[in-house]
Amino acid sequence: SMNSLMGVQLLIPLGREKFYTIATTAGAVISVIGNFLLIPRLGIFGSCIAYIIAETTVFAVSYWNLRDIFNLPRLLRENLSIIVGAVLMFAAVRFIALLDINIILKLICELCGGAVVYFAVALITKNETFLMILENRIIKKIICIDLENGNIKK
Repeated sequence: SMNSLMGVQLLIPLGREKFYTIATTAGAVISVIGNFLLIPRLGIFGSCIAYIIAETTVFAVSYWNLRDIFNLPRLLRENLSIIVGAVLMFAAVRFIALLDINIILKLICELCGGAVVYFAVALITKNETFLMILENRIIKKIICIDLENGNIKK
């Protein structure tokens, strides 16, 4: 997760352990308070909401202490197509989950439908990373290497 990346991979190696401790402590306190307030009213959904708020708190505190390294607006702009694809994939999977069909068939439809939506958005928005991966796969299919003779076949 981004919290792990920013905390363990950046804050600690950069000597900012104090900020890592502050971020995780803030998240823990928010989690306890959120669970105390939301679980009696909302049950497991309250716990989910408290968790999301706690993780967002850890992210915000960590980001604030790494803002000299990260340019969040630029990262969001560059990854907007991935975010849109993930949201649309989630919507497609949730829609399929509402169908009254066999559970195994539903699972297969959710997997395939989610993948199709995500990849379609990546292709339509011309996501650079996705296209680079796709190009490498196609090139490997077009150029077959004959391992026995060491020859490259086209």
